[in-house]
Amino acid sequence: MLYLRQLGASNSGAFLSGLVFSLSGFMICWLGHPHVNCAMCLPLLLYLIEKFLQNESATSCLPGSISLRILGLLGIAFACLFLGAHPPTIVQVSIFAGIYFLFRMAGQWSSRPLAKIGLAICAVILGFFLAAPALMPFFEYYRHSSVDASSIVMNRTAIRLPLNTLILYLFPHLSGSSTEGYEDTMHWLGIGNLLPNFLERTGYVGVLPLLFA
Repeated sequence: MLYLRQLGASNSGAFLSGLVFSLSGFMICWLGHPHVNCAMCLPLLLYLIEKFLQNESATSCLPGSISLRILGLLGIAFACLFLGAHPPTIVQVSIFAGIYFLFRMAGQWSSRPLAKIGLAICAVILGFFLAAPALMPFFEYYRHSSVDASSIVMNRTAIRLPLNTLILYLFPHLSGSSTEGYEDTMHWLGIGNLLPNFLERTGYVGVLPLLFA
């Protein structure tokens, strides 16, 4: 809600957006898994990015300035993201937040863009150091684990889903599910094959967002 309110949305619009995000398929399907721990940080990151870019003193480098306090909060938000403990979602959220930051900064034609980018990078580094007591043992453990080898054997190294999965944002059960069957429907229709994992390949906007859209 804070993020949408920062963009100028009404209270009801911000509430609806928060409801859609928190009750989305991804958040519900992975509730209880580390995926949600990371994904829930995205609205907070976007809110703090907006606060930073809309602040007139965002180019100030003086200690105690409003912009540096916001950057400190941004660093804490990144630390929470890193401590969410699901590396793929951490990467996805970080990339999205970075692209969003550059997009919004370009749209505002802000002065001293390199200074702002540098301060934002410092916030990410701060978040990493705050989370380092948990991250460093993880990196050490990962070197001696079999996760990487097993992921290669199970062909879990793909970085994207097929483009035909976009249709599932409107028709989530077009190719069935693990409980309903009919998982070869898209193949029968000549649309293409999909991964067998329903939760991994299916995204859905939702009835309520589609209705209001």
